[in-house]
Amino acid sequence: MSRGLFFKSLISFFARHPTAPNLILVLMIACGVVASTSINRQFFPDFGLDYITISIAWPGASANDVDATIVQAVEPSVRFLNGVKNV
Repeated sequence: MSRGLFFKSLISFFARHPTAPNLILVLMIACGVVASTSINRQFFPDFGLDYITISIAWPGASANDVDATIVQAVEPSVRFLNGVKNV
């Protein structure tokens, strides 16, 4: 059956049976409703952060004090965490 003949027979079928397109439409809507209840939906997608920032405030401290007490204490702890590539 050629494509043109197929469409002519399909149109003639729907012309002879006017409720058939409505039944097909109702079937398509029902299938869409059933499918929408089983689709995995997620409002916020899962993602991971590629970097972190650590900030510690110490007003009035000199650069040497900050390096000696804060940086020297925090850096070794952060360096050996899993997945850390650069500190």
